[in-house]
This record gives sequence, C-alpha cells and structure tokens, in this order.
Amino acid sequence: MRYLKRVLTAVLCIMLITSSISVLAAETKTSTKTIYLSDAVKTALENNSNIKNLNEKINLAQRRYKYASDQSLYAESKYGNTYEEHVESKKQQYLYPMQRKFELDELIWQKSEAERNLKVNVTKLYYQINNKTEQITLQEKVIQSLNDEYSVKKKQAEAGIIAESALLTLEIRLDEEEFRLSSYKNDLQILIMDMNKLLGYDIDQKLNVKSIEIPQPDLPDIDIDELVEQAVSQAHSVKKLEAEKAIKEKEYWIVSTFSEKPSNADSIAEQLIDYDYDLRDEKVAVDYKIRSEYNNILNLRDEITIKKLDLDKSDRFLSITRTKVNLGMQTALDLSNAQIERDTAFYNYRKALLDYYIAVLNFNTYLESMGVTIS
Repeated sequence: MRYLKRVLTAVLCIMLITSSISVLAAETKTSTKTIYLSDAVKTALENNSNIKNLNEKINLAQRRYKYASDQSLYAESKYGNTYEEHVESKKQQYLYPMQRKFELDELIWQKSEAERNLKVNVTKLYYQINNKTEQITLQEKVIQSLNDEYSVKKKQAEAGIIAESALLTLEIRLDEEEFRLSSYKNDLQILIMDMNKLLGYDIDQKLNVKSIEIPQPDLPDIDIDELVEQAVSQAHSVKKLEAEKAIKEKEYWIVSTFSEKPSNADSIAEQLIDYDYDLRDEKVAVDYKIRSEYNNILNLRDEITIKKLDLDKSDRFLSITRTKVNLGMQTALDLSNAQIERDTAFYNYRKALLDYYIAVLNFNTYLESMGVTIS
C-alpha cells in the first residue's frame, strides 16, 4: 500500500512538473520581448545561420588553400610521363593555389558582406516598425475623430437639423479608415515577423521595439565623377571578375605552353574574351548604381524640405485654430481635426527623414563594401 502511495505521489509530482514546464513554455512564447537597436543587431549577428555556415566554409577553404600551397612546392620537380601529366603538374604548381586563394578571399568577403547587410536590414526594420507603430497610432486618432464627428451629426439628424442621408458619407469614410487601420496592423505584423526571422526568434514572437529618434546623416557635397572612378576601380564585383580572368589567363598559359595540342587552349581563349565584355558591362553597372542612388538621395533630401514646410504650415494652422476655439469662434471638433492634420504632417516629415536615412545607409554600406569612404 505504501509502495502504491509512493508511486502515485511520484506520478503526481511528474505531472505537476510537466504542467508547470508547459505553462512556462507557453508564457515564454506569448510574452513580449523588449528589444533595443544595438541588442537587436548583436542578436542577429550571433544567431544568423548564413554567417555560421560561412565561418565553417572559411575554415575548410583555409585548409584547402594550405594544401594547394604545400603541393605547389613539390610540383615543380614533377614533369610526368605524358603531356597531360606535365600539364597537371603545372596546374598544381601555379593554377590550383590561385584558385584556392580566390575561393578563400571570396568567402571572407561574403561573410563581411553578410554581416554588413544583416546590420542594415535589422536597422531598417527597427525604424520601419517604429514608423508603422506611429502610423497606427495616428490612424486610431483619425478614426476617433470621425466617430466624434459622427456622434455629433447623428444627434443633429435625430433633431431634424440635417438629413439622415448626410450620415452615409461619414459612415463610408469610417469604414474606409477602419479598413486602412487593419491594413496598417497587418503591415506591422509582417515587419515583426521579418524581424523575428533576422533575430532567430520564433516567427510569432511578440516584440516591443523601443522608440528611437531617426538619425539625420549629413551627406557632404560629393564630386560624383571622382567617386564613380574610385568605386569602379575598387568594386568587389569588378575585382572578382578581374581575379577570375587572371586565373583563366594562367590556365590558358599552362595549356597553350605545355599541352600536346596548343589548340586545346582555344576554348579558354573564348572565355577570356567573354571576361573582357563582362568587365566592361560591370563597370558600367557600378557607374550607373552610384550615380542613380546619389541622385535619389538628393531628391529625398529635397523631399524633407518640402515636408518640413508642410509641418510648419500645419503648426501655424493648429495655433490659429486653438486661439479661435478659446475665443468661441470654432469647436473642439475643429481643434481635434487641426491636431490630426498637424500629426499627419509630422508623420509625413518623419517618414521623409526615414526614407532619406535608409537611402544614405544603403549608399554608405555599398561604398563600405568597396573600401570607399566619403570624407
């Protein structure tokens, strides 16, 4: 009997512990995580599977490069019994170390680029979530104001001051604004899911993104022609093609010099011609990207000026409306609408700041990937 009691007691304890763990897990999953920008970037870098994968590939590439380098030291004395064997020994001596070094350098660059892009994407999402949250708050104010206006007009309709049909337009407007609010909330949910993916969290993890001021980068005046010349010469996409071409030239030299049939190198010569055209096209592409993105930044900077003028105008209108309300010349509803108009102008101004900041961030990150800085 005592044994049975001990068994039942043990089972009960296990059930209670399991239940507690399940409840704790559920609470952990549904609880909201508060994140700051610096912590979000750090977490994303630590949890990113692509960066971890690249680290492992870099380690493997380092071993392959060392092996190829070691083999090249002994390849000079290996002539072989046939032309093919002699060509292979020359590849071991000259070509394979170049190829392994290229693969290693490319992986190291890919890791740096992955880290740069991850930082940029987390930063953009962080500010976009902030921005969307502000938009939702503003939209809720718009709906509240419309509801207040609807209540006033409904009483007027009941009193026979206005026709019932006058409420129809307002009802349609309310439906439209409610739908817009629902759309904004869906947008926010998508942004949060995107952030969770970058941070390595569960896709449905709730986030509290702390509000933060949008930086206002001061982009100096740029000699665009000088910048383009520097960028084209240092762009990774150009350097990569140049490195691939150099490897192919080394292969061409080996095959054309040591092969039994020099014509075996003809197909390699065709590839070298392709590289010449690819290099030309890539330099044009880099030139175009630099100029188009810089022009876009200038346009966005002008947009900030325009939105700031709209904000100043709405500030003055709000001040005038507040004075008229105090004098009894306008209603509290008029003041509420003026406040919403001002808040909307402020949101549009901050949206312009965010668009400009993201454009400059992308531009500077692209230049950073080439080792180019703007002074």
